[in-house]
Amino acid sequence: MFSYLVDHGKLTETPLRSPPRRARYQRTPFIFDTTAAKQLLALAETLLSKGGTTERGSTYLALFAVLYGLGLRVGEACRLCIKDVDLERRLLLIRETKFYKSRLVPFGPKLEALLVRYLHQRLAAPAGAPADDQPLFCLRGGRPINPGTVSQTFHALVPRLHLQIPPGVSPPRLHDLRHSFAVGIPIKRTSLPDTHYLEREEVTALFRALPRDSRFALRDRTLLLFLYNTGARVQEVADLRVEHLELKPPAKVRLHGKGDKWRVCPLWDETVRYLQWLLAEQSTAANEPVFCARRSLPLTRFGIYKIVRRHAASWDTSGPQPRHVTPHLFRHTAAVHLLEAGYTTPNFNHSRDGTSGIRISLFQASQQASVMAS
Repeated sequence: MFSYLVDHGKLTETPLRSPPRRARYQRTPFIFDTTAAKQLLALAETLLSKGGTTERGSTYLALFAVLYGLGLRVGEACRLCIKDVDLERRLLLIRETKFYKSRLVPFGPKLEALLVRYLHQRLAAPAGAPADDQPLFCLRGGRPINPGTVSQTFHALVPRLHLQIPPGVSPPRLHDLRHSFAVGIPIKRTSLPDTHYLEREEVTALFRALPRDSRFALRDRTLLLFLYNTGARVQEVADLRVEHLELKPPAKVRLHGKGDKWRVCPLWDETVRYLQWLLAEQSTAANEPVFCARRSLPLTRFGIYKIVRRHAASWDTSGPQPRHVTPHLFRHTAAVHLLEAGYTTPNFNHSRDGTSGIRISLFQASQQASVMAS
């Protein structure tokens, strides 16, 4: 309505339209390469203690190394406590940072050696060994370094580096160490390995070759059929309970997968029959596992792997990209066969690793190869 009044000259502007946002300065950060970063760390190590400070050089060396090597914000590094350093697992615990979130940050052996050396100097200080809840980086009185002090020290060192700043790039700031970490993360340049699967004829031959008279013949056949039917992860199969099955039409199963998420997969009539026979043979309760080992104990993921290898190892292939038949290969096989049947988005609850796209590309490539061969 207000726009109509403005168009017809009744109002000069609509009161509902928010004012335009203020133009922001677009800053291009300075990226420290490895040489410049090493020069900065070397200069930081030469800093002398003054004004009642202790171990100023080693403190700034470790602090700048953490900022550049792990991409931490300066406030996050300054709030670190000694107890937040897990040297056994090579992890830093960053507590309640931006948006009140905490996270674990891994570090490598070189940074581990630097932190160990720095902590040993702290322990050997005349003031005595610091408590676990004391700040990791401090210069005097057991108080954490102020981020403003760190920034002032950084800007005092930058002119001594004699950096060549490219045109259009802003002068170095302390936060540029975080930008440099992000840009310097190595990217794998190797091609992704081939994603293997079983052809339909191979699946048929595999099930025909399964034994029928052994003690666990029914369990093993049902297990492999369930893997092929649902494309479930091996841990999802190990966690499967009788109460997760709905064998009345329309038959389906609820799978508990990654990220504590549940999803529903339909079951074929053949899968339902074998599951009914298996459950009748085992006489299991609703909260008991579907696939059991001896003494009615649940199969583990390693037990499932051994069963698959026992029956399907003969379908391995050799060559530059060898195919190794594992439980996860049945997941690949189910995805490809669903695509062949016309289902473009199989509900396999894939993680964000692009595996669905790999399978689609693999299927399209195989189709193109079939067309060229015909």
